[in-house]
Amino acid sequence: MSSLLADAVAAVMPSVRADLERLVRIPSVSADPAAAPRLTESAELVAELLRGVGMDEVEILTVDGGRPAVLARRAGPAGAPTVLLY
Repeated sequence: MSSLLADAVAAVMPSVRADLERLVRIPSVSADPAAAPRLTESAELVAELLRGVGMDEVEILTVDGGRPAVLARRAGPAGAPTVLLY
């Protein structure tokens, strides 16, 4: 790894770790009906984090009886591959 890349990664690691700690503190087990309100809280935090890193579009999708899902888009250069994270 180049020194510039290593330095850049080292510089952001404290904030990345803090964000991850915030996320894992939310008891958001989707199979637990009692956790439903926390799932929404978790989705809202994920959406906030995605907006914070400059995603072009961020929305929380919900359907009756379903769990919230966060959808984010960022336009890439023409001809670039599509990346999907689930």
